[in-house]
Amino acid sequence: MTTLYRVRTTWSYTPGGPGYTNLYFGTTDPLAAGAQTAVNDVQAFWNAIKGLIPQTVVLQVDPLVVMVEDVTSEQVGEIGVATPPASITCTGTGLFAAPAGCTVQWNTVSFLYGRRVRGRSYIVPLVGSAFEANGTLAAAGNTTLTNAAAALVAGGSNLVVYTRRRLAKPADPTTGAPAVTARPGGSSLVISSTVRDIAAVLRSRRD
Repeated sequence: MTTLYRVRTTWSYTPGGPGYTNLYFGTTDPLAAGAQTAVNDVQAFWNAIKGLIPQTVVLQVDPLVVMVEDVTSEQVGEIGVATPPASITCTGTGLFAAPAGCTVQWNTVSFLYGRRVRGRSYIVPLVGSAFEANGTLAAAGNTTLTNAAAALVAGGSNLVVYTRRRLAKPADPTTGAPAVTARPGGSSLVISSTVRDIAAVLRSRRD
């Protein structure tokens, strides 16, 4: 079992908001210093891409870092960082579609339950100028996102993909749904990132 830091960012002032982006990191010793590093790295990621996000959006990285046990998915503690992050008012201008943006894929070399472990973060919304006329990401915006994601992976905060535990469920004869077996959770170290060159639609602000 591994204890993880959970760093949450709240997206405010967006239609359907607030929204949340949760990122997970392996803990380090001393715990308080590691939590501060994780918060600082997340703050730097958002600052690097704030020009692609509409200026109506305010991002707030939570100064209270939650500690989660990866196998059991239980919260086991909290750490308030000594240097709280300032709110980030994004600076992108122009028209935008509230549910439209892009995704960053977090890559690992781990396999769990027969599949390679990958994570995904939605960066939604993005301003219209972040896209080409054909709906793909503009080259400049793609470069900005790619560099910011790579810096987060390369930082000292041990970004991981967290797989939550799955609880057992009995078969449902009414709907025909089969029984679901329980599975423990886990975590896998992120080794690289990929910004997909297509638009993504976020159906829930909590995706």
